[in-house]
Amino acid sequence: MDAKRAIISALPTFGTNQHVKKIASLPKPEVKAAVMEKIKRNLYRDQTELFGDSVVAEAVEIYEIIVKSHQENIIEIPPIDMVQQEVCVWCERFDLDTVSGFTYQPQGEEIPVVELTGERKIDTIGVRQEAYTKDNPVQQLVSELID
Repeated sequence: MDAKRAIISALPTFGTNQHVKKIASLPKPEVKAAVMEKIKRNLYRDQTELFGDSVVAEAVEIYEIIVKSHQENIIEIPPIDMVQQEVCVWCERFDLDTVSGFTYQPQGEEIPVVELTGERKIDTIGVRQEAYTKDNPVQQLVSELID
């Protein structure tokens, strides 16, 4: 059990190893030797492991089985290299005719409102053009009461 755990904890760190280009590279002898070396370093890192030699011997025996299981149970994502092509920038002279072609009409001053309660009633909120007068507020109020 310790050997299996040691192999499983060591395998993910080999994604950046020079010998491992993809998951199919894990059964190679040089990768196996590197994994076993990593297992030895992990076992003897903190303290002397009493059964370290037997764990490493067991890891050598079950390495292929664990790697095969690892290959079957993961989804390998291939590396993506983003290479930008050379950017070409240029500017050409042009004449801007402002006499004709700029006859844009002002947008309407109404906001359409649709109720989403199921009835789908449509209404508009608008601005009355008389609201832009420069009368004082009292004159505007009297004017509204007369209308």
